[in-house]
Amino acid sequence: MSRLAAVMLAGSLGGCATPSPEAPPPLPPPEASLAPTPAASAPPRATPFLEHVLGVIGRSRGLTPKHPVPGVVLARKDLLARVKEHVRREVPEPAIRAEGLVQKLLGLFPTGDDYEAATYALLEGQLAGYYEPADGTMYVANDLDESNASLTLAHELVHALQDQYWDLKVRSAYVAGEDDHDAAFSGLAEGDATLAAADLEAERLRPGATALDLPDGVLERALLESTDTGSVAPHALRMALVAPYVDGTRFVATLRREGGWAKVDAAWDRPPETTEQLLHVDKWRAHEPALAVHVPPPPSPGYALLEANTYGEQGLRLTLREWLPSSVADAAASGWGGDRVALYAQGDRGYAAEWLVRFDEAAPGPVDGFAARCFAAIGRALPKLGHVTEKTGVSACVERSGNGVLAVKRAGRDVVLVLGAVDVEGGAWRASMTCKVANEWAEEGLRVRQ
Repeated sequence: MSRLAAVMLAGSLGGCATPSPEAPPPLPPPEASLAPTPAASAPPRATPFLEHVLGVIGRSRGLTPKHPVPGVVLARKDLLARVKEHVRREVPEPAIRAEGLVQKLLGLFPTGDDYEAATYALLEGQLAGYYEPADGTMYVANDLDESNASLTLAHELVHALQDQYWDLKVRSAYVAGEDDHDAAFSGLAEGDATLAAADLEAERLRPGATALDLPDGVLERALLESTDTGSVAPHALRMALVAPYVDGTRFVATLRREGGWAKVDAAWDRPPETTEQLLHVDKWRAHEPALAVHVPPPPSPGYALLEANTYGEQGLRLTLREWLPSSVADAAASGWGGDRVALYAQGDRGYAAEWLVRFDEAAPGPVDGFAARCFAAIGRALPKLGHVTEKTGVSACVERSGNGVLAVKRAGRDVVLVLGAVDVEGGAWRASMTCKVANEWAEEGLRVRQ
């Protein structure tokens, strides 16, 4: 759901590991030839240490390196500067701004805060290193301890191997309005790298073991704990950052248990196309496509479309988890078939969004059972989100402070959420749409069909 987070996450969690302070480092520490390198220094170069780690992780992962990978060690501020440069090159600024506006309209991010700055601030405390497909170079922070430096290199050099075999630069290129597809691919890449690096950790704890032998939940807990660094970043932002790792690791682990790394390689030949496929391997096996969903119409002729996007089952699940217990949220999001989010602007100060989700046919039972379950779950969460002004069997609406109204309506297998509208002036957000008007807009969104 967070395109900005997805672009940046390649280096943010690479150094997380299962805790075992009494064990020796899994790999030797970087040698002096990988000393901190100023941003304007000589070109990157491969070193014996990097070649050693690349060889170790390549043998463990079952991918023979095709060529060496040059590396640079940078001070954290310079490393973050390179990440920012990467983001500016990959993602248009309007897309990042739109992402932040939708997060604020959902109530997942404070309306008065800078979304992009907060994401970078969260990243800065966790950034360990990253592999850059654009120049084929490994960048590492100079303040890591030996264990985290080695684990970061192992994780990121798996990305280098992925690039050598499957061309990450092409496959991870930004495509407007396709956040769900991008998140699914990120999950495959991060799950692969996380599990491969964890193999080295498992091996040093018990010779011959792999990450699949670690107790259930160990890797997931380590990943989730890696975002808990005392940052004041909103919970939703931290969960968006870690989601590709957690969901991707589950996906890759399932394939490895079925057929080893060869089965994972086969997934690279046909990556999951939606986060529904990432979250449910059987749907990936079945090639289940996303259902076509139209772009919801504007609330009135005075609004212009800023962005139309697809958030997928993962995006829906992450949103609902902010409002509901995880088990309830996950059940409510399951059965996702397709979605479309439309963000509209009225001039440069009025914003509103409509999120239309189309669910699969439920079987056995009523064909609209999945949609009914999602609507009911959201209805139970509404009293926590604001003042409930309306609640029936098919529609509900709450008035929220600053974010505008949040209306939800169901018709058949479709559920639509209306967010806003709001007027923004001098950094202050003010509701500019009543629940009555929001319900009329929701009704219009449900009326337009493919």
